[in-house]
Amino acid sequence: MINDRKPCAYDLHFTDEGDEYKHMHPYHKMIAKLADEEAKKERLRKIVPSNNIKHVNPEPTELSDVCKTEFLIALEKIYYPLLKEQRIKLDSAYNVVKNFEETQKPSEYDIAYEIKTRPFLYYDGNYNDGFGTPVEDVPKVLQSIPEGFRLIDVRKALRGSGQFILMTDKTDEEILQLAEANLFKHYSDKLDKLKQGLKKELNAMKELVSEYEDAKKVALQADIEQLTKISTKYAKAI
Repeated sequence: MINDRKPCAYDLHFTDEGDEYKHMHPYHKMIAKLADEEAKKERLRKIVPSNNIKHVNPEPTELSDVCKTEFLIALEKIYYPLLKEQRIKLDSAYNVVKNFEETQKPSEYDIAYEIKTRPFLYYDGNYNDGFGTPVEDVPKVLQSIPEGFRLIDVRKALRGSGQFILMTDKTDEEILQLAEANLFKHYSDKLDKLKQGLKKELNAMKELVSEYEDAKKVALQADIEQLTKISTKYAKAI
């Protein structure tokens, strides 16, 4: 059995002699103490089976300079604005996800715009690096449309003086279904990114709350009860 009575590094640092942290606020000193004690316990857990460790808390050798109420007020002044700011970020990320989920079904306008702006994804044609079909060849192409295909549109090419000749062997319904499926995939990818953003804000909120709760535990140690409990060592010394 291991009696965990060894003084932590905090007790070695914050002594009257050679105290390099005298300038620290009592709140920060207590936070440092908590972190040091947790680190020591974690080291013990790694090297010794938990059923062989018995923690015996030694009598406190240092009393807090501030009472519990004052400590908690100071703690809220520090963490309230931080928690409020993170909560706003979390709510904002949540609302973005929910709003997107409610409006993610493509409208008829969305589908039509998708087909119009990405025609070569849905129709056959000679893109030719944006130059399309040379003007002199357009009549020949129009007269030799493959069997089973139908002409959709003839429009000016993006580059040069040529034209895009768009045709397809699919029905209008098939084209609409294909465009809708592509939009759903695009929306799904975007929703995944939005959810990742929400997850990031949620983890940040959890981490901040955990940090606050740990600090609150330290604050609760600064209780007047530790002053009202009189050790028997005084009577024994008389």
